[in-house]
Amino acid sequence: MKAMSPEKRRFFIASMFISTLQMAMFAPTPGIQKIKTQKFTDRSLADIQAAMMLPSVVALFASILSSALIARRILSKKACVVIGTALMGLTAVAALVLHTSFWQLKLFSVLIGVGMGFLVGPLSSVMFDQFNEEERRLSMGIQSAFINGGAIVLSVGGGLLAQAVWYGGYLMLLLAVPLVFVAVKYVPRDKPMEPPSEGAPRKKWNLPAAVFFYGVAAMLNALINNVNGTNISTHLDNARLGNTATAGVATAIQMAGGVVMGLFFSRISAKLKDYTMPLAFVLYAVGYTLISVGTFSLIVVFIGVFIAGMSMSLLVPQVLFGTSNCVSTENSATAVAIVNSVLPGIGGYLSPIVFTNITEAIRPGSTVFRFQFVAGVALVVAAGLALAASVRQKRSRRAQPGA
Repeated sequence: MKAMSPEKRRFFIASMFISTLQMAMFAPTPGIQKIKTQKFTDRSLADIQAAMMLPSVVALFASILSSALIARRILSKKACVVIGTALMGLTAVAALVLHTSFWQLKLFSVLIGVGMGFLVGPLSSVMFDQFNEEERRLSMGIQSAFINGGAIVLSVGGGLLAQAVWYGGYLMLLLAVPLVFVAVKYVPRDKPMEPPSEGAPRKKWNLPAAVFFYGVAAMLNALINNVNGTNISTHLDNARLGNTATAGVATAIQMAGGVVMGLFFSRISAKLKDYTMPLAFVLYAVGYTLISVGTFSLIVVFIGVFIAGMSMSLLVPQVLFGTSNCVSTENSATAVAIVNSVLPGIGGYLSPIVFTNITEAIRPGSTVFRFQFVAGVALVVAAGLALAASVRQKRSRRAQPGA
């Protein structure tokens, strides 16, 4: 950080604050119960949850669209960041005016989803282009801390505002309005792409295999990480350790784990390199084991949730950092869309389908067994990634001149 030029330092700080919006969908979720019981009483809870979970699906397609527009040079990466940030702020403005019909709830989700798709990947891509290797390693870890910290602020603030009005959570996204001006002023213009040589065939798909290796790791991370979010409330209720509010505290503690680990990521990654990824899955195994056996103590469950939250800030930054080392200015936007949106989106969607169905078939109704089962899967994934990292490291050494 100290060695950065003043321009880079300003962009670094700006990108960290903009990154706090990356989990914008957390802002309105604390108000789900109020929306169901006081506003749209004719709608089922499933209808409301489905409408509010739309951003994760919309963001997947929006990220593909933004990367395609960048690749075709229709929009710049900076323009996509500005558009994505602006759409977040527009959601809050729309909620101030439109808050009477159920279709408006879906509109808010679409705006958030498109905003996420245009913001998340292009911002990381600009960071890849602007920073050197050590700066990228530092920025990926600190960014993870800001993302998780932003999620805490958005969810807590959204919950407080939802006490006043059902759409209060969306008003938290007014924080995006000043960040639009920050993006316009401090996000640098795209570095010029090298034009294709005359007569050379135009490559539509030019991504190294390493991108897909990191993408699969990100997908497995989403597959396992989502087990906590989708099961912790039921787990606490089954163990008679708390209610919905307690589950909200658990979610905040999970994010706090991400904040803490994000601050240490740079040092850990510098020593372990790609072995950081199997370490993340080992932490999932430890955290989920504590959650499963902690039915006698809420403190033990919270410790498990905290450790599981730390995993996210090891895996995702390492995936992004590793990807940044094998892509160029031309293909970084597409690569980030794959490792940070498309494959993780698929993993997150499949998580309850895979793990809930398998564990229900073996031991119906037991969240204790579900967390234990996924802890075992996490250890298997850790072993697989450690082996893959070792093979990749050996191949890299052989490829070096004089090896």
